[in-house]
This record gives sequence, structure tokens and C-alpha cells, in this order.
Amino acid sequence: MGQLEHPRTETAGVGVVRSSAIEESLTGNQRQYLAGPLGRPQDLEHLPYGDVEVGMSSYPVDTADQPHLHPQQREYQYILNGCALLLNLDTGQIHVLRTGDFYVVEPGVAHAQKQEAGTRILFFKHPAGNDKVLIDPDAELTGWLENLDFHAQTPKSSAVASPQENQ
Repeated sequence: MGQLEHPRTETAGVGVVRSSAIEESLTGNQRQYLAGPLGRPQDLEHLPYGDVEVGMSSYPVDTADQPHLHPQQREYQYILNGCALLLNLDTGQIHVLRTGDFYVVEPGVAHAQKQEAGTRILFFKHPAGNDKVLIDPDAELTGWLENLDFHAQTPKSSAVASPQENQ
């Protein structure tokens, strides 16, 4: 009748990456791609086609990502669980993002992001391709990135806070 499926299968035009493989790959890896033409190796056997990258980020501890921008890629992100703070380096606005929130970062927007322990994010990048440009943080930005006290930085009533509210 049916066959036992591998962690990743591609048959008759349908590709599947099993949840067990995703969970296993995220143990010890903060980010894994589910689909897309990747240029770098990773633990998860992803689906290597399409002109979009799809991935999952999982943060078991409070984490700050390296500030960066994507000159060509638009980032689409959905908070599956947890809380993230996204700082737009061009405007100084801090966006408080919680479970169920969806957001888009346009190409060329320099940003920094930090996540509370337990946060999990599903993301899409289009067009595919690693175009990340890292930004060296100045002393003020380094201070913001290192302050991982999320309770003091996340106003409960506002999705966007001024930088002064979160320092």
C-alpha cells in the first residue's frame, strides 16, 4: 500500500520535509532552510528548487542577530511563537512583534533584531540568493543588542515604540 517516507521526499511533483527532520535539524542550529536554491550546506535536507527561500529560525535562548540589510531580497516573516524586537536602523523605530504577527522588511532596509528565548519564526526571502550585507554596530547599537531584558523593552499596548521607550 504506502511506503514509509524519508525525512525529505519528492515524488510526483510534491516535495515534503517532515516535521521530525525539521525539529532535529533545529536542535543545535538556530536557522534552517526548508526550500530554495541554497548556496551553503546545512543539516536539513531541504527542497532545492524555486526562486524563493523558505526557512525556520528557532531561538532557545535570548538572542540578538547581527545587524544587516538585503539589497535585493524582501524578507517576509511570521512569528510562530514568542517575541522579537526589530529595530529599523534608518528610522530608529522599534517594532514589537509577538506570536501571530506577520511583517515584511523591504530590500535595502538596514535592521537589527533580537528574539526572546522560545521564539520561532517562519520566513520567506525573495528573490532567492544570499545577498546579506552585515553592518558593524556602533557603541549605541551594541548596547541595544546586548540588552536582552525583553520585559523592560516590550510595551504591552504598542506595536511600535520610539527608541527612547526601549532603552
